[in-house]
Amino acid sequence: MGERIRDRRKLLHLTQEEFGQKLGVQKSAVAKWENGRVENIKRSTIQQMAEILDCTPAYLMGFEETPELNELEQKILEVYRTLPDSKKLALYEFVKSLTE
Repeated sequence: MGERIRDRRKLLHLTQEEFGQKLGVQKSAVAKWENGRVENIKRSTIQQMAEILDCTPAYLMGFEETPELNELEQKILEVYRTLPDSKKLALYEFVKSLTE
């Protein structure tokens, strides 16, 4: 679970401190969760984490292999799948440039 929390947090470009602020906890609590030093996290906290990390609680707890896509992500994926390979590569390069 700790790895999934860390991976989703980093994917969203949140520091441990920023994530902790959103949850109302200290950075040290986030570090403990990510390092697996805390095993019994309250359900309400897991739910709040999932909302912030844009995934399901089931994904964070390891019951789902991949996080569910939100509506916008699903629409983007549907459009992407209709593109020819040459356009997919161009789109990838464009999106990558947006993150730099």
